[in-house]
Amino acid sequence: MTFDLNSVWTADGAAGAALFIGFVLGILQSLVPFIPSTGTARNWIIGVLSVGLVGLAASQTGQTPNITNVFGAGLVTLGIYAAATAAHIAGTAGAVAAAPKTAKPLEP
Repeated sequence: MTFDLNSVWTADGAAGAALFIGFVLGILQSLVPFIPSTGTARNWIIGVLSVGLVGLAASQTGQTPNITNVFGAGLVTLGIYAAATAAHIAGTAGAVAAAPKTAKPLEP
């Protein structure tokens, strides 16, 4: 699958963007283990990545920032945020369910 930044304006592109954000968050959590997989910090990271991705896509379109375009970009951002958050919650639940029962969390 290739990800085209300008495709975030379509349903398939928004789903791909949510998947991309999930990958980026997973890599960040691997590199910086103290990033929680639940809660406010995770939500802020997903929100910032969603806004950044839509903002970058909007800057590539060449459209003027009128009220219709800004409102549309806001809706796309909310959709990507909701999909990425739901996917991350499902992924975390799957990982916890697959972990051995004797596993202990890492202590900082």
